[in-house]
Amino acid sequence: MKTLSSYNFRDKRVLLRTDLNSDVVNKKVLMSERIKRASETISELKKK
Repeated sequence: MKTLSSYNFRDKRVLLRTDLNSDVVNKKVLMSERIKRASETISELKKK
């Protein structure tokens, strides 16, 4: 399986599709593992 490090993203547009279904309590979105992982992926893409 290929990983982000095996691709060259320089000067390219990237479409990242994520599933961020998260719990909502008192009209506030709770930080879920999905949001944390998506954030890590976005940060990694920004570095490239």
